Amino acid sequence: MFDSADYGGTDLLFKDSTIQLLELAEGKKTYEGFLGEEYLKSIQAVNCDSGAGVFRGSLMLMALSVLIVLGLK
Repeated sequence: MFDSADYGGTDLLFKDSTIQLLELAEGKKTYEGFLGEEYLKSIQAVNCDSGAGVFRGSLMLMALSVLIVLGLK
């Protein structure tokens, strides 16, 4: 399911050694729930002077990071 060889690489989306994905606990199924209110407030404070576009980009990057971390477990 996670073999990247057919796409000319290794560990492209998940590590090739990944055997399954696990369901997140209730309350952690959104990026807000997974990252936590304190973390999101910190990110917002850093980005508040940079405009909403940068904040949305940061949230997308965080969401992608969560997917990558989940693939590594």
